[in-house]
Amino acid sequence: MSYTLSLTPSDVTVGERTQLVYRFATESPLPLEKISLKENDELIVKANGGGLYSIYSLQFESDGSDCAMIVDFIPWKAGELVFQPFDFSSFVNKTEAEELLPENYIIQIPPVLIRSVTQETGINSLQPPSPPLVIPGTTYTVYLSIFVCVLLLLLATFVLLRFRQIRELCKKLWIMAKRRRNARKFLRLLRAFVSEKGVFKDNLISAELISKEMRIYLERRFGLEFESAVTGEILTVAEGIFEPCCMENLVQVQKVLARCDELRFSGDEQKKVFENGERSALAAQLKTAVLHFEKYHETTADAASEEAQDDEQLLAEASEEADAAAQAETEKVRAHKN
Repeated sequence: MSYTLSLTPSDVTVGERTQLVYRFATESPLPLEKISLKENDELIVKANGGGLYSIYSLQFESDGSDCAMIVDFIPWKAGELVFQPFDFSSFVNKTEAEELLPENYIIQIPPVLIRSVTQETGINSLQPPSPPLVIPGTTYTVYLSIFVCVLLLLLATFVLLRFRQIRELCKKLWIMAKRRRNARKFLRLLRAFVSEKGVFKDNLISAELISKEMRIYLERRFGLEFESAVTGEILTVAEGIFEPCCMENLVQVQKVLARCDELRFSGDEQKKVFENGERSALAAQLKTAVLHFEKYHETTADAASEEAQDDEQLLAEASEEADAAAQAETEKVRAHKN
């Protein structure tokens, strides 16, 4: 009996779904109609009982003595795979079956060669199992992490949208912190000056340090060139910038600086020594001035900031009113033309 046998794909390995086409010719025509079977049909269930393969569908067609079988299956055995014979006698009428012997309805598919997985991949040992993507018992931790990431993303978005306001606020807080640190540093020097601790035991050094540090404080606080100015120019540097109340305190500061200059540069030995209680009096004058500068200018700066914001709001409202008036005038002109 002549036949042809083909596999798709042609080079089949274990576990690979394959289609087998078996064409053959019989000595006598088979009285079989076109047959199409699924995996739950009795003939296929019986064929799959051996466990060497799993057939999912089977089709049989005949045209006289020319027959064809199409089998869709997965092989589970490497090497030569032999199918169990397929008995189609139950699909033939009894009157027709009497003409042929029962074995004529039994079809045996020739053996096919199945390659092993090791031949295909070259791997002859089991691969270690892959770890799970999520460690068991950490599901809620993963959900919490995702929630935190989303929350941080929303927060970052809000910060970017409000970047200008936040930047201005941070800048303001940074400047305030620097000013307060500058003031606290100078007030600590005043306490050491009064108690005559460390280098402040010497009168000349005390006068030089207090004069220098007072100028440094004023320059850092107001951004004006107080440090390089001589004592007689202190009021000139702040003229036109300081309010009258601040100028009064700056006058007291100038008097203290003048006394320090007198103590440092006077040729009279009696004037090169601080009198009893003079340190406390000078320190009190400087402390009063510093506290006034900090409190007054911080208040006025806040007021100026609020006033600037009010001005911006008024300008925005005025702009909106002007746009509305212009639009109304345009509508009026159009209505007049119509």
